[in-house]
Amino acid sequence: MVRTRIAALIAATLAAGFAQAGEVVLYSSNTVEAINAVVDEFNKKNPDIKISPVRGSTGAMMQRIKAEAGAPKADIFWSGGFSLLRLYKEYFEAYQSPEYAALPAGYKDAANLWAGTNAHVMVIMVNKRALKGDPMPKTWSDLANPRWKDRLVVSDPEKTSSSLATLWGIEQALGKEPLKGIARNATVTSTASQVFDGVAKGEFAVGMTMEYAAQEYVMGGNKDIEVVYPTEGTYIAPEGMALEVPSVG
Repeated sequence: MVRTRIAALIAATLAAGFAQAGEVVLYSSNTVEAINAVVDEFNKKNPDIKISPVRGSTGAMMQRIKAEAGAPKADIFWSGGFSLLRLYKEYFEAYQSPEYAALPAGYKDAANLWAGTNAHVMVIMVNKRALKGDPMPKTWSDLANPRWKDRLVVSDPEKTSSSLATLWGIEQALGKEPLKGIARNATVTSTASQVFDGVAKGEFAVGMTMEYAAQEYVMGGNKDIEVVYPTEGTYIAPEGMALEVPSVG
């Protein structure tokens, strides 16, 4: 199971030197449910180690790690997109987990600064009631149509790695023009959760978000929500875990 693999990664990370401390501070952008699942799995084998989670958006956690570099308060960060982790690599400590060998090549950092833990499939989340008769978008390029002005929501790519991966992928695959149109239409939020929450409430007709988040509403019985997998193809945003350097500067 994925959560067992992630728990194993945390366990191996603790073995790198934190186990004697009795408490590990975990900065994470994951959901409370995901964090609790991993902590529970870990504590089955390590009941004497307390994991203290601090939650926030990926961007906010990265800024906090940077601000605390002289006197770090976190031991582990989980999880942010690889593109964002690279921007803050000076704050992470190299470590090769015993679980590393089981990871695909694309989920490992060449310098062992982080290990991949999960990946997000990016989709278009649609509130059919909020469409108000407009056709369902089928492609990323459709989102550049002026009809979506102020009706499209995306998260800030400087703060959410999944949004950064998607927008970068759109530019690489489709060029600058669709990206410019999307930028003109979009309302930008500070967190990823504001995207799927806003579409679910009907505040926006469409949003660029993560598959698992959109599908939770569908599985929960929300008849207004539909998940669109763009016909041009979609993007996978891998995320990782890293040890924080004891002190920088």
